[in-house]
Amino acid sequence: MGQEGRVTLRERAVLTWREERPQREASRLLWQAEKLEKMRGKLAGIIGPEHEIKIGINSKGDITARVEDLRFITYGYDDDLLLIVAKVNCPLCGKDVSLGYVEDLADLGEKLELLEEGYRHECGAYKKLREVAR
Repeated sequence: MGQEGRVTLRERAVLTWREERPQREASRLLWQAEKLEKMRGKLAGIIGPEHEIKIGINSKGDITARVEDLRFITYGYDDDLLLIVAKVNCPLCGKDVSLGYVEDLADLGEKLELLEEGYRHECGAYKKLREVAR
């Protein structure tokens, strides 16, 4: 306790935090569960129900998903707007490549095709392949 038996602001803040921590943690977990399900639903709408979606939260707190060798991450946790960005590893150099926002399966296919053709990512291996193809 502070001077003359008064509780300091610091002490009050810590006591309040200790009292509210369980409710805040429960709210945070509920919020995450809702966002995980929202991403699962939106991603299933993009790729179809026949693919297994592994979903989770990365160390930065971003909601992520994996379907086969494709990875997805969300941006814009607004209740009405959830952007899903596809990510892959370059098959030649191994670098993490963002394919950008995907709206549907055809959009994902177009971005994968552009990656395979070397237009979505520049690495030394693609440059060498293009030179050999000439």
